[in-house]
Amino acid sequence: MHTVHPLRVLIKSLLLFTIANLALAYFNPTFGGFSIFNHLVKGRVRLPAQRQLHDPFNQGILSFQDMGALFASHLIARSKPQGEYRVVLLGDSSIWGWTLQPPDILSEQINQMKLVTCAGKAVKVYDLAYPSPSYIRDLLILDQALRYQPDLVVWPLTIATLISNKSDQEIWGFQSDRVLQLVERYRLVVPRASQLHAHGFFEHTILYQRSRIKVVIADQLYGLLWAATGLDAGFPPPNPPLNDLAADSEFATFQSPAERGLLVKSFQFSALETGRSLAGNVPILFFNEPIFIANGLNSSIRYNKDYPRWAYDEYRLSMGDWMKEQQLPYEDFWNAIPPSEFTDPELHLTPQGEHLLANRLAPEIQNMACP
Repeated sequence: MHTVHPLRVLIKSLLLFTIANLALAYFNPTFGGFSIFNHLVKGRVRLPAQRQLHDPFNQGILSFQDMGALFASHLIARSKPQGEYRVVLLGDSSIWGWTLQPPDILSEQINQMKLVTCAGKAVKVYDLAYPSPSYIRDLLILDQALRYQPDLVVWPLTIATLISNKSDQEIWGFQSDRVLQLVERYRLVVPRASQLHAHGFFEHTILYQRSRIKVVIADQLYGLLWAATGLDAGFPPPNPPLNDLAADSEFATFQSPAERGLLVKSFQFSALETGRSLAGNVPILFFNEPIFIANGLNSSIRYNKDYPRWAYDEYRLSMGDWMKEQQLPYEDFWNAIPPSEFTDPELHLTPQGEHLLANRLAPEIQNMACP
């Protein structure tokens, strides 16, 4: 009878586990190649940014632990058809489609128009937006998206896009190597960049990456739900924007119009320059996102709960001047959508609001596709 020696089993197990850790750390693979999306189930029409409510696996921004797996879940990971004019759409939660079902998001509403270029190619828009405004996040997504042969990049902007925010810090920990490359190669201005460090050997081991592995596996399970229901997220009920506002002029860390100059200096136009350098020969169409404009109490001081008039007006002026100086294609849609078509909070649109924005954006895309 064969005798089992527990100590030998333990030693062999530890040895195999150590070898597996060393192999993963050495090769540092992406898990994107193992995705069930675009194989067993259809690809998503937007990135997996927010999953079901009350879900223990709903870790949101943790998807950025593996950019390969993040993109592998999306339709853009399919081979590009020969007759396709591929448009990638960056942006925040409004462009991602917060509170909207997949068929109602901006990219899908444009795709339903079945646009065709002057050369006879079918225009296909891919939603690569992600909740929370962040120029660092947009650049990371753009860098990854360029691997999928886009013909045009559409980059929606808000005043919050051009300033550093808390969501940036969560991304830094997962993608610090890429952020540091952008800083070094393009002289991108990243506040607190000195706090970043490149990932070392240990940070590529199974022990360190167990959360990343769990998130990638959980996302595959959600692929089955996506295939069965066509739903990719759960949302709270809409919370209409406020018409009656507080009588203050604060925006972010800026207290009043007296800090106008400091606000302008905080705008990271270097991020847009970096995006142009990254894109190379791929053109970028910029546009300023629509905002909710209140008409109630103190609406003469603030456009809405998020934006005092002085700060937003300064942003629009600075952005318009910069785009004109750089001779870049740029559209300002700030007041293009009526207040009735906004939901929670001041940037998110109803399906009809997205339809109106699609009607404004589609001709600009066609103009870019037919130079």
